[in-house]
Amino acid sequence: YTNTAQSSDTLYKHWTSSHTLPRGPGIGIQRCLCHGDGLNMVKPKLIEKIEIHPISPSCKNLEVVVTLKNNEGRRCLNTESLFTKFIIDRIAKKTRSAQ
Repeated sequence: YTNTAQSSDTLYKHWTSSHTLPRGPGIGIQRCLCHGDGLNMVKPKLIEKIEIHPISPSCKNLEVVVTLKNNEGRRCLNTESLFTKFIIDRIAKKTRSAQ
């Protein structure tokens, strides 16, 4: 019993020292929509809506989320891909010209 208790305690200490949760203002947990890199590209004809979520207190990442046609769901785009950079640039130009 002692060996099991000691090894469990050691394992817990190791896990807590090597696994830290992301921290931010407020309650201390990031609430991002996207996890991982995201898709590098989606066929434009499949996109119904594009949402750009800027960096905020609740998420330290810029996020680009596309809603697909035919109820195929939402997908996150890789903000480093050329496709996504083109979309961001195009939306920024439309926004500037509308003002």
